[in-house]
Amino acid sequence: MNASNSGCTKCKKKTLLKVECKCKKSFCLTCRAPEDHNCSFDYRAEFQEKLKKDNPMVVGEKLEKV
Repeated sequence: MNASNSGCTKCKKKTLLKVECKCKKSFCLTCRAPEDHNCSFDYRAEFQEKLKKDNPMVVGEKLEKV
């Protein structure tokens, strides 16, 4: 851990316990929530991609006309 990089990105508070967000920034426990530090990571797009991957489109076979 680098001494100059040991603080929270938002509030600049020196802390030993840091949490790295998906936006690649480190925050203290108070500022760790995405809504607290105005996170730039697009959680909605990530979740939609996960849904597409986990739930593929199911297309039934068409019945032949008699």
